[in-house]
Amino acid sequence: MDNSGSAIGFYVISVFIMIIILFYMNSTIILSNVNVDDTVTESNETDAGGGIIISNYTTPINSDGESNPSLHYLDRHDVTCGKRPINGFVLVSSRDTSEAPDSTIYYDYNCLDKEDEKDEFNSSKTTSYMYENVNDDHNDVRNLSHHTISCGTNPLLRFQLKRIADGDNKDKVYYKYECGDTLGVSCKDEYTDYIQTEGNNFDLSKHEVYCKDDKYLTGVQMERKVDDNDKNVERIRYKYSCCKYGDDDTDDDTDDE
Repeated sequence: MDNSGSAIGFYVISVFIMIIILFYMNSTIILSNVNVDDTVTESNETDAGGGIIISNYTTPINSDGESNPSLHYLDRHDVTCGKRPINGFVLVSSRDTSEAPDSTIYYDYNCLDKEDEKDEFNSSKTTSYMYENVNDDHNDVRNLSHHTISCGTNPLLRFQLKRIADGDNKDKVYYKYECGDTLGVSCKDEYTDYIQTEGNNFDLSKHEVYCKDDKYLTGVQMERKVDDNDKNVERIRYKYSCCKYGDDDTDDDTDDE
């Protein structure tokens, strides 16, 4: 066998192996920067002062159901900050913006990081699985008014709507959520505006549930009311609670008034 031919062959094989190794190393580096559970995408960070950093995330874009935009499509979205408090969230709908594919939704939300403050997972909770037929439709987003997410004065770390797929409770929904162990102070209830709804999931995009930069969410509940002048018109809003970190010197919330 020609020695020069063998040398060339060995060189080609060596180069090919090196390319494979480099590709694997590069893939490993890229994957190390991706959220472990692959449920969220980080876009930017903001320094809110006082040692607090706000990180912005989004859940993956998914269909809103197109011709049947029911609440069940919300179960594809896991809003999670890991061991950090959620500062706020809003459901983004392609029906309001051209930045997403047609008939899609996703959650845009913020997480808080505070210097020397590491929250630990405290408890996992669920709301009761149930629904009330609204206009003979248990897919109606107004059914969320029966589900209260509450961590007391502890921070809300994660929430996701869950749907029962089969059995006697088929199609009933509930929230699964997680609370941290930090005790908050200067807690205050906030409200979005009452806005008319037809029961579609994308109606939630009109409600921005955000605490001030130095506060975190501790609870969320939808509220409903029938229009005073037209009983066929119904409006919804979110009631939500916000708290500051417990080591703040603030004794009241007069600065928020």
